Amino acid sequence: MRLWHLQSGRNLKTLRGYTGGVHSLSLSSDDQILASSGQNEMIQVWHLQPDGNPSSYHPYKTFPSPTRRMSSFSNVSFSPDNQTLAINRHDESIALWNVQTGHLDRWSAHNGAVWTVLFSPTGQILASSSYDCTVRLWDVQTHHCLHVLHGHQNGIPAIAFDPGGQVLASGSFDRTICLWDVQTGAYLYVLQGHIGTIFALAFDKSGHQLVSGSQDHTVRLWDVQTGACLYVLQGHTGAVWTVAISPNGRFLASGGDDQTIRLWDLQTGHCLHILDEHSGWVRSVIFSSNGQILFSGSDDRTIKLWDVQTGCCIETGATRKREIGV
Repeated sequence: MRLWHLQSGRNLKTLRGYTGGVHSLSLSSDDQILASSGQNEMIQVWHLQPDGNPSSYHPYKTFPSPTRRMSSFSNVSFSPDNQTLAINRHDESIALWNVQTGHLDRWSAHNGAVWTVLFSPTGQILASSSYDCTVRLWDVQTHHCLHVLHGHQNGIPAIAFDPGGQVLASGSFDRTICLWDVQTGAYLYVLQGHIGTIFALAFDKSGHQLVSGSQDHTVRLWDVQTGACLYVLQGHTGAVWTVAISPNGRFLASGGDDQTIRLWDLQTGHCLHILDEHSGWVRSVIFSSNGQILFSGSDDRTIKLWDVQTGCCIETGATRKREIGV
């Protein structure tokens, strides 16, 4: 990986590790640590902020995959306190890694391969989704299953908590999005409109709006309170694998198998920038906590950094160097 200064384009440090696609990214809440997983059967954790010297960027931890078979739906998720990483496993179980000590807890979770794991905003609950058509909610401390959420007719690639941790959304191969009460496990209602698998979900900061990305090449913005679809964002020419909303709620990023990232104005639905420097499917996008930088991970074995305001990675030849190259 290479880290570049976004304004000058100067290479800060080369971080080596990935020999396969990057399929999942998770950023610590303080923007200090980036976790990534991919096809090289490794989960890697990197320091992103130098300690006063640009050359001090360095790998923090490298974990071999406990599954020996990380695939395109491998997933990593930081706990809100940045101490623990949750990962999915292909032997129908999930695992929690303590980033500081390397201690590993794992347990059998589903009756089918696990697609996604995600901490609630409080960090007390872990959600997991699976090919077995269920979402399960777990007590992080005891690993006790709190609720099994039944309602989908097919596997579930996407889950998202609202900012308060009271509502969970799940998106499925059955082309529907279900909303659930986290405390009771009760099914609330369904959102319908996509004509393909829902691969990605994200709530805005208010929790009143939900974004979905689909195999049908579209991104949809939903009013969670009424269930109405507010926008259908069109432009991608392939499946949309990942979506993210900036912390201030202004921008939406989407990435997919057309090898592009699109930045949208969430209020108007207008496409602001098309970021097209990846040469493989874009699997993961996340915003920094201040919303100024977008991270993207791709099958092309790179993680890239983008200036959200300008889309600077694609504007000039010099900016093409502003990436983390694997």
